[in-house]
Amino acid sequence: MKKICILSALVLAACGSGDKVWKDYQCGKGKSATVVKARFFKDGAEVEANKKKYTLKQVKSADGAKYAANGIEFWTKGMDRAMLTTKGKTTDCTAK
Repeated sequence: MKKICILSALVLAACGSGDKVWKDYQCGKGKSATVVKARFFKDGAEVEANKKKYTLKQVKSADGAKYAANGIEFWTKGMDRAMLTTKGKTTDCTAK
C-alpha cells in the first residue's frame, strides 16, 4: 500500500509541474510564413517566434485569449486560429 501511495504522489507531482505542451502555428503565407510555437499557462503564455522566446501575460480581450508584453501580442481565437503582432505588424496564424 505504501508503494502505491508514493507512486500516486509522484504521478500527481508530474501532472502539476506546470510544463505545458508546445502548440505549433503557421503564421503568414508563402515565403514569409514562419512557425510560431506557443504554450499556455493559467495567467500567461510563452511564445517562440523568430528564434526568440517571449513570456507574455494574459490581458483582457473581448473575444478569444490575448497575451501581451513589451510590444508583442499573441491572440488566440478558438482552437486553431491566432494573430501575432511584433513591431506593430500583425500576422494571421493557423494551428498546425
